[in-house]
Amino acid sequence: MTTTNYDPIAEQYKRSKQQPWRTFIECFTLLELAGNPQGLSVLDVACGEGFYTRLLRE
Repeated sequence: MTTTNYDPIAEQYKRSKQQPWRTFIECFTLLELAGNPQGLSVLDVACGEGFYTRLLRE
């Protein structure tokens, strides 16, 4: 996939993260399921822009 093809998809993905249900339902649920990763190794499989990895790092 070229940058020309990927850029519109990436922009749409980025906008989808701004939907209220993403912030209040998806994010809350994922962080609750993940629990406290302190002292553990976390693998980011690069399926996005690192949003959840940054949250887990905090």
